[in-house]
Amino acid sequence: MPSENLRATLESELNLKITSFIPIGGGSINQSFQLQLKNQPPLFLKTHTHPPNDFYQAEALGLCELKKANSFRIPEVILHSTHFLVLEWIESANKTSNFYQTAGKLLAKQHQLQSELGFGFSQSNFIGLTPQENTWTHGWITFWKNRRLGPQIRKAASHLDTEMRSAFHELYKKIPDLLGDSAEEPPVLLHGDLWGGNHICDSSRSPCLIDPAVYYGNREADLAMTTLFSGYPREFHESYEKSLPLKAGFWEKRIYLYQLYHLLNHLNLFGASYLTNVKLTLQTLLTCAP
Repeated sequence: MPSENLRATLESELNLKITSFIPIGGGSINQSFQLQLKNQPPLFLKTHTHPPNDFYQAEALGLCELKKANSFRIPEVILHSTHFLVLEWIESANKTSNFYQTAGKLLAKQHQLQSELGFGFSQSNFIGLTPQENTWTHGWITFWKNRRLGPQIRKAASHLDTEMRSAFHELYKKIPDLLGDSAEEPPVLLHGDLWGGNHICDSSRSPCLIDPAVYYGNREADLAMTTLFSGYPREFHESYEKSLPLKAGFWEKRIYLYQLYHLLNHLNLFGASYLTNVKLTLQTLLTCAP
């Protein structure tokens, strides 16, 4: 449970009386709680004993950026500090039969918000606990190689044998051909960590997004993540493509390039149990590359 010092800080900053902290399970990084308040609706709290610098500031900034798309419901940021983030409490409900069709349309709408500054974001942030560099970059291929894959590959060095290092070297040379003209698409607003656990259905049956790793990038990077780790059903992708069709070749090859980033991140965060998936994805990419 949160310390008395944290309780006192929250009550002072919020100017509210906390009656109880109700633990919420499901997260692997933060401790999460529903804050029960005297004479006020509840709030959501996530906290960590030793978070990285700017961890919660970065998440708060990402949530505020997602609101600019006027698409998914995004929880309101109430308060953030070095050690905690307080958000609007969103009451969840069972999904309706058209929930994922609606979500697909909403993601297509979000992906129409573009940046004139290039690929990246105003602040670097985190994918899980892994730093995610967002320095503005002109050119998607350069961004994906230098800001995404490269840092993860270097971080995974202790897991990679000579054969895998050589395979990654070959992959780097093939990335321009793998991406082709899809790399010419404009930078659009991405959630950045769009696995199945980072959306909820609110009490009005509307799709909501949580726990972002926001940046402006190629929209295919978001779509690829929706197929990993409790992915989204077919009707979600069909609805998305009715609104905003994908260029040919995404499902056949480019999807694996974007999934590789997240698989490497899981290897770095959780260990060697993800090494086989990294190897298989790397082999698939080298096989399907021109």
